[in-house]
Amino acid sequence: VYGFNNDRDAIHFGALKPEGSSKRATNVISKKPAWVTVKAKGNLSDWMDVQNNSFYLDANLLKQVEFQATVPLNATVGNYFARVTFIFKHPWMRYLEKETERNFSAG
Repeated sequence: VYGFNNDRDAIHFGALKPEGSSKRATNVISKKPAWVTVKAKGNLSDWMDVQNNSFYLDANLLKQVEFQATVPLNATVGNYFARVTFIFKHPWMRYLEKETERNFSAG
């Protein structure tokens, strides 16, 4: 692991070599109770694991969500990116979803 950069716009895993891994975390909070689902898309998403991708969050309770990126042995050198979406479903509003996105990068 060569470095991290936790900017406001993105969480950077830094430069990783094949079979290397790195962990980063971000905090999630909601003013109202909600079921939260975490989804990732992008060429880095296949290499990422989310500590807990679905959970219940009480109002005003801060929860840390951890992400781990592991580079496969056959990976080629390049920049990789994933867009992570947090979907909040409030129990009393069955069809209302609020999405918040966070960008993740490595390379």
